[in-house]
Amino acid sequence: MGGAAIQLKTDDQGVKRLVGGLLTRLSNQEPAMKIIGNIVRTSIIRNFEVGGRPQKWKSLDPKTKKRKKSNHVLRERGMACSPHAWG
Repeated sequence: MGGAAIQLKTDDQGVKRLVGGLLTRLSNQEPAMKIIGNIVRTSIIRNFEVGGRPQKWKSLDPKTKKRKKSNHVLRERGMACSPHAWG
């Protein structure tokens, strides 16, 4: 009975480098978290600037408005919503 032999040789060094690079970048999540944090921060600031998104926030109840200094609840409590106040 005759036989045939197949010999395969693979050079997978490029794949190993690629996977190694991916693993290294995935192990350090700080850059991605900074980007995500800035996106969320910008979104929150914008939300306060326009008074609610996608829909405007409901107006305060007239009784509540009467006892308050302004319509800016968080500002009255010392929480500013300007980008400079968020560090």
